[in-house]
Amino acid sequence: MICLDRAEQGREGPWLNYARMPTLRTPKTAVGPALGVPALTFRAWFSAQYGAEAWNALDKIPTPMWMAYLCWYRKVLDLPVRNQTNVTDIAFCDNG
Repeated sequence: MICLDRAEQGREGPWLNYARMPTLRTPKTAVGPALGVPALTFRAWFSAQYGAEAWNALDKIPTPMWMAYLCWYRKVLDLPVRNQTNVTDIAFCDNG
């Protein structure tokens, strides 16, 4: 499996491009893409960088910070993403 994205690496999704809100609307305690692994949560990432006091003081997650977390997540899991790739057509292939 591979993810294709037309943006350059580190600018995928709306977070740094056209998201109008300065913070996520989702509560900071939402699990996100952690796959049930506590060490992959935004909280674990944030706390490792800024500490427990900063986590307690954080209200909403700033969108650039969410993007930084997603970049870290991609790197840690070595997710296969091909950047600067436009998908122009999707067709069914019946060869298995």
